[in-house]
Amino acid sequence: MEEICLASTASLGVLALISGGKDSIFSLLECVAHGYEVKALVNFAPPYCDEACAKEIDSYMYQSVANEGVRLIAESLRIPLYQFPIRGACCCADLHYVSQSGDEVEDLYAGLLQIKNMVPAITHVASGAIFSDYQRIRVENVTSRLGLRSLSFLWRRPPEEVIEDIIRCSLDAIIVKVASYGLELKTDLGAHLSDLAPRLHSLSKPPWCLNVCGEGGEYESFTLDCPLFHKRIVVRDSRVVVHSNEELNPTAYLHLTKLSLEDKPVDLVCTSAADLLSMKWRGSSTSVDGRNPFMTPSERLMNLPTKVLEEFASDYADLPVDDDGEDNLSPVVIMNSSAMLAAGSQSAIKGRPYLTPCYTGTACFTGDAADGVKEAFWGAIKTLQNHLIANGISLNHIIQCIVCLNQPMSADLYSALDEVYASVFSLPWENQTGVQESEEQRLFPPTRVCIAVSRPCEESQPGTDKEIVSVGIAAVVYPCSGQPPLSGGARGMHVRSLSHWAPASIGPYSQAISVTVNRAELSSTKVADGGPNEELSFSVYSGQIGMIPELMTLPSDGETECWLAVRHCHRVIKVVSPKLWQTLFVGICYGTSVTSLTQARQIFHKAVCSLWGRQHNDDLSREQNECFCTTRVIWALVSDLPMHAAVEWQTFTLSRLDASRHTSPIRFSTTTADVPNLTGAPLMLCIERCLGSTNFDGCVIPVVGFLNEKTVAAGVFFQY
Repeated sequence: MEEICLASTASLGVLALISGGKDSIFSLLECVAHGYEVKALVNFAPPYCDEACAKEIDSYMYQSVANEGVRLIAESLRIPLYQFPIRGACCCADLHYVSQSGDEVEDLYAGLLQIKNMVPAITHVASGAIFSDYQRIRVENVTSRLGLRSLSFLWRRPPEEVIEDIIRCSLDAIIVKVASYGLELKTDLGAHLSDLAPRLHSLSKPPWCLNVCGEGGEYESFTLDCPLFHKRIVVRDSRVVVHSNEELNPTAYLHLTKLSLEDKPVDLVCTSAADLLSMKWRGSSTSVDGRNPFMTPSERLMNLPTKVLEEFASDYADLPVDDDGEDNLSPVVIMNSSAMLAAGSQSAIKGRPYLTPCYTGTACFTGDAADGVKEAFWGAIKTLQNHLIANGISLNHIIQCIVCLNQPMSADLYSALDEVYASVFSLPWENQTGVQESEEQRLFPPTRVCIAVSRPCEESQPGTDKEIVSVGIAAVVYPCSGQPPLSGGARGMHVRSLSHWAPASIGPYSQAISVTVNRAELSSTKVADGGPNEELSFSVYSGQIGMIPELMTLPSDGETECWLAVRHCHRVIKVVSPKLWQTLFVGICYGTSVTSLTQARQIFHKAVCSLWGRQHNDDLSREQNECFCTTRVIWALVSDLPMHAAVEWQTFTLSRLDASRHTSPIRFSTTTADVPNLTGAPLMLCIERCLGSTNFDGCVIPVVGFLNEKTVAAGVFFQY
């Protein structure tokens, strides 16, 4: 494989959030290994009256235990440290943070703003969050408000892998707080993490189910040494502070009363990415493979198919046994077309999503098409807004936008699209145009899918040298009562931190949004007393392309890109819909060539249909013409995709669905005469010559063709 550079990060300065614990220091190591330059450290501490007096505060954001040792960490790293007192408290306890005066998050904002003004070279902020959405969302809120990017290289990595890598890279940490059943004050408080790791792995299994990294607050740590330290920290004296000595739930922490620095061999000190990537790794009693803790992007992509299949197989094996049985209730419509609004806006009463038509704006241009794209997109968005206003619905009820451009998706044109889109759908503090509505606070933006389809009928204006640019936008709208989806009436995943997990949201779009639909309200037949009246979670996902997540660039070969794209989908779906591909309602794979689509289909079949079927004794492992590849996925050809990607995946999931046992929601037409049979489908994809063949009242997305050459149109019926 072609060597992939660490990216042009040498001039990108990082401000590292450190608590002194193992995760924040390991995150700092990851930044250096990726080629970033750590310009400064920042720490938030309780407002001490005296440094000799330890104090722990109850905070969801900050670790205050062992804070007395943070200055020595900075001295050992030889990196400037900025420390600020924690004066606020938790005023906004909701998952999605809304800025409030007096909240402890505003201490973070004020501190980072001060450092940014003093150290202009800082462009990124690194933190050690692994699974805490609460902390990640607040760090991203602050960095976004300050125009900085968040780095979270530990995000959603398996805890067993994280703790293994921490030990392998000779990061030496001690336990400075215990607060969990299974951990003991006398033996575990002050123990070295490397010595305690085997017990932590044992306690991670039932009945204890402790998080081996302490993500649930089971324990906290303090770092004494790591490869970047020029000197090692030594604990000369400490005292135990006991909060609770209950046998089943002891809680206590160490006050490090006397610390010092001692010299370490120069050859054990790393000062660059090259040093970290080439150092010899320490063995571990819990080691299970020969993986190095720090790897280049190229090394992470080595043997990618095997790694993806192993990850998928492990996730499939961990799924709970589905004992729901067959569902014998009458079918219900999950999503309608906007034509249903004509009947008194019943969707708003029942809380049922609907899909608008694809509203198109056009503009003429000569030379640079960027201004034409902006004009055309504004026209399309204004038409969409008029539709919403006419039905008493706000922009914050939109959970997904599907955008279609008739020009190649160059960087300039994509940037022009983003500029217009951001002025409408970005978060309040990110929007400088005043275009957004102001009635409700937006917590996260809608999901988004972008494609480009060249249409011969729109390429030029007859009799002139002007070309025509068109931009279409369709929206999935959830007109619920109460809070709009984007203001808290839905569950949104909006990850903006760079990580190894999946691509960050680099624009005003969420990775996924889930809304609740009540089956009893949607059903055309009354649910019998005592019968299932469950709520269903319907989820929409942003388009996923095969980017290398830590670099946000595409790999050089199409096959790697296809493997990455399906892995990204899998990882996002895993968080939103834990039953994974079993809940896939429909997927659309857009590809820019038959070769790309063929590769994507083969990879999807191998990773999902075949692998799932073998592990669950289902029929999904059979031939591709009878599995999810046909019953749940549309394979569509388009002209271009963001970043000129080879493929892009658009997915919808529905909780409680067993996709292998329910009727396919997709119907295909192979002739123009068959296309009217798709009338009633909220979503239809069709080729150019069929666009005018029927008076279709749903959303029509133009495509160049389909992987199956005989197909001219495909309709999706959102019925369960």
